[in-house]
Amino acid sequence: MVIGPDFVWSHMPKTGGTSTKRMFDIVCGERPDMYMDHGIHNINKHDNITIKDSKVNLGLNTKHRIMGFRQLPTWIISIAYSSAAVIPVTSYAILNGIVRTIYPVTDADFGLDGGADCRIVEEKQHFKQHTPDSLLTHFMCGRVDSWLRMEKLSSDFISVAGQFVSISGQQKEEIQNTYLHQREYDRRVRRWFRSKRSMKQVYDLNPVWAQLEYELYGSLMSDKSTSWDATSRREARPVGARACTKFVS
Repeated sequence: MVIGPDFVWSHMPKTGGTSTKRMFDIVCGERPDMYMDHGIHNINKHDNITIKDSKVNLGLNTKHRIMGFRQLPTWIISIAYSSAAVIPVTSYAILNGIVRTIYPVTDADFGLDGGADCRIVEEKQHFKQHTPDSLLTHFMCGRVDSWLRMEKLSSDFISVAGQFVSISGQQKEEIQNTYLHQREYDRRVRRWFRSKRSMKQVYDLNPVWAQLEYELYGSLMSDKSTSWDATSRREARPVGARACTKFVS
């Protein structure tokens, strides 16, 4: 998390947070009035605003809230691989736990190999309480004022963070050249979601994520009629402030 005098950026997992932190380091890493959680393995870096405010008491509810976001199918694949690195089952089993155990679809709809690993996750129900929507709302804490799309991270960062910190021309160039920290894994969406039905069902069962993604990108990945490859995306519309106000209950 990064906390400035009038803004706070919270780090939802698998939304480009490590790269976003590097960008903040570029523009305000030396400022004494900034609070930052340093270190890629810092156990506090994924605190949501409510938890963090109970620790630091900096009035986070009054600050402009910024958070990262990405398209749902690519997030699911990323969290599957990330979880497989720390949980002793394969990434196929983790994806099975996030998708198939929660949603009533068949192996034929997803790129799942089945077998013992999948049965382990089905029996233990690792992710049944942690749907994408539940995690998103946990980190939103009622509202987010500005979003940083992972697919447009450098331009969104300059646009949003530039409202609160001065960004020089040289710093903009550094931000645009910031390496996007990513694990090595198979990112082909069609490798995992083998039918349009499977992708559409994931969106249908996560309406908060789906509505926000539509607002920020102008479409859902399941709307594409030709290719679901994560490398071919339609140009997204500019990020607007308070894009998810309607989700506040």
